[in-house]
Parts: sequence; C-alpha cells; structure tokens
Amino acid sequence: MLLHKLKAFGLIVLMAGISSCGIFSSDKTLPSGTRVSVLADKVPGNMTTTKIPADSLPVAVVNRNWTQNGGSSNHIMGNLKVSGNFKQIWEANFGEGGSKRNLLLAAPVIYAGTVYAQDVKGTVRAFNLSDGKNLWKQKLKPLTENENDSGLNGSGLAVDENAVYATAGFGSVFALNPQNGKVLWRRDIGTPLRTAPAACNGKVIVQTLDNRVFALNAKNGNEIWKYNISAEDTVLAGGPAPACLPDKNLVVAGFSNGEIQAFNADIGYPLWSATLIDNSRINLSTDINAVKASPVIENDTIYAIGHNDLLAAVDYRTGENKWSLKIGGTHMPWIAGNYLFVLSNNNELFAVNKNDGKILWQTRFLEEYPLDERSEIYLSGPVMINSQLLITASNGIVYSVSPENGEIKNRLNLKEELPMAPVAAGNTVIFTTNEADLLAYK
Repeated sequence: MLLHKLKAFGLIVLMAGISSCGIFSSDKTLPSGTRVSVLADKVPGNMTTTKIPADSLPVAVVNRNWTQNGGSSNHIMGNLKVSGNFKQIWEANFGEGGSKRNLLLAAPVIYAGTVYAQDVKGTVRAFNLSDGKNLWKQKLKPLTENENDSGLNGSGLAVDENAVYATAGFGSVFALNPQNGKVLWRRDIGTPLRTAPAACNGKVIVQTLDNRVFALNAKNGNEIWKYNISAEDTVLAGGPAPACLPDKNLVVAGFSNGEIQAFNADIGYPLWSATLIDNSRINLSTDINAVKASPVIENDTIYAIGHNDLLAAVDYRTGENKWSLKIGGTHMPWIAGNYLFVLSNNNELFAVNKNDGKILWQTRFLEEYPLDERSEIYLSGPVMINSQLLITASNGIVYSVSPENGEIKNRLNLKEELPMAPVAAGNTVIFTTNEADLLAYK
C-alpha cells in the first residue's frame, strides 16, 4: 500500500495509511481479469488457491461488547453476528474530524449498550447504541495551552465496567465515569501518547511515542510498572494497542523499531523480544520497521505483523517463531477458527492456516481504479461479520469478501471517507467517517 506522508508532532508520519447472508448488495459490477503485482517477489511463491470449507469456520455469534482496539484484551473476536437487513439505523457526530495535521486515530468502543468515541481534539462522547442519542461529552484538557498545538490529541479508548479510559496525544491518560463522563482520575505521562490504551485485569496499559510502556492501576491511575526500549526517529501515525492475556499473566506490545516484547503483566519483567523485520531485504532509507498492527494472543501463540515485511506466529513462552511469511502490513490479523486473515501493504488480503503458516488464498484490491487514483486510497480491516470479511477503503467503499476463497462478493458505497475498520457489538456495526460521524448499521 502506498503510504501518504503527513506531519504530526513535528515528525514525518506515514499513514498506512456479507453477501451470502444478505449483508449488503452490490452497487457496481466489479472488473474481471488479473494483474501482476510488481512487488510479487515480496510474497511467498507457489501460490495456489485452497478453499476453506464453510463448516470449518466458527459459527457467527452476537457479541455484547467491543471494549478496546481489537475488540477484546487478547484481540480475538472470531465471527461476529449481525441480524436484520443491514440497513443504516442512525448517524451521529462526535466532534472534530481528521485533517492532514490532526489525524483521526481513535476507534470507537462499545460497552453495555453504549458507544464511546473520541475526536481529534480529545473530546469523548457517549451515545446510545440503539438510537444514537448523545448521552454526554467530556473534553480532555492538557496541562498547558501550548499542548493544544501538538496535534493528535485524541489517541484512543478502552472501556470496562468501571471506567472509560482515554489517551491524549499531549501525554495524559484519563479514566471517565461511563455513566456521565466525569473524570475519575488522570495520569500525566509527560510524553506524547500515540495509540489507544489496553484495559486488562485491573490495569491500563499505554505506550508513548518514544517507545515507553506504562502499566497503571485502573482504579486510581497509579503507576504499577514501566519499561523503555529504543525509540525511532520516524514512526507511523498511530500504533498498536498492547495485547493482554490474564490467565497467562502476559502482556505483549509492539514498537516502532520493529520489535514485539512480552512482559510479565504484574511486574513488567521483560520475558522475551522478537523482531518483525525481513532481514533478507536490503533496507533502504525509506524503509520503516514499525509494528503498527496490534498483536493477537491465542492459547500458546502470538500472531503479529510488522510494516517491514514479516508476519509471524510466535511461541508465547520463548518468543521463537513457529512460522513466518514475508508479508508486511499495518492492520491487525483477524483470527477465526484455524485461519488468519491479514491485509498487506500491497492491498492484498491473505488467508493463512494459523497452525503452519500455509497461504490458502490471496485477493488483490483496488484493481478497478487507475494507478494514480489507486495510490490515494488506503484500506483497513478485516473484520468478520456474518461469515464474511469486511474491508473498508478510505474512499468510502466497504468490500464484502468470502473467507472461503477470497472472492469479493459485494461492496457498499458509504460515500464518506473511512479512515478505519468498523467495530461491532449488540447486533450493530459502527463505521467511523473522517468527518467524525458514526454510522450505525443493523
């Protein structure tokens, strides 16, 4: 995927930027034919399509909550169910949208029938999931007025039964009362925060722009532990939310230097680190090693992808690779049953057997657009809804893709810029536009 150069925090930031079940119908005939990617040498060869049996996919189920980036603390959501005719039921604005200077980074979260959203200025709003009614808003304020000029003031959200946790680019973490938005506590880190927090087992885990990790007490914001690794001069806009698995007392975070690091969740002791960089490449000055996609933890394996062309399955005990592929990306791999679905930098969606790393199929996107127009579009996702994979494009198109063979079944044109993948809970899918509108479908 062609990256768009944008400026934030004074740095050069690069942005990566349901048909068979009646999710939505096609509004345009998709082109036929095949084009050969000039970057094909980056992808493992000997590609043959292997169909995934429909009965091997997990059954779609209705999830009640979407508590953080990736949906849950370990970033496993499976196959989500949405009933009905997939029609828009409401639209609501949550503040100021994105621009070239201030990117809209924060994805909504959903808990107990309420949607929480954060705009680029840090204001958090709550909406009723059923009808979009605005329940409250809370402006997150910096310690000094000068920090208002730093950009990226709304970095992300997480929620649990006790609070809505919000990070702000000016370097503060807030806990808000989920009923009325009142500030319960704030913790001022003093360094810009680049990504959404993770909420797990009584802790709020946050990462700073300069690769520090803080674990805070969710009740009062007190520091439990922190850890520093080397920082990078050039980073991607946003960043990965840490993954957490309480029963293994494990936290895994990704960093802008291309590493993922595992920690003991209680004391922050570093257990191991792994590098998601394709070392067979000759690194150019334009290469960026960052891990922007959130890691995924399932059972004894961590799945993670780096921008610099490496997707890997890693043993959670040792950090050793079980398998790896020369695929780079900036979006979280989606796990459903025995399969991993991941979007690459080259606008390709891959289906991979999560146990052995075998590529089952791959599908290219944006081939219907001229090259100059295609270069201005970036993709997000996937998210599995009703046994279909949803891929959103920044020009407003939502693709519905069969997980069985990668066929693009249909597409929906929302006619709005879509900077991120949708979230889903309570039989409802929420799309976020760059104008800071929530579009609810059911």
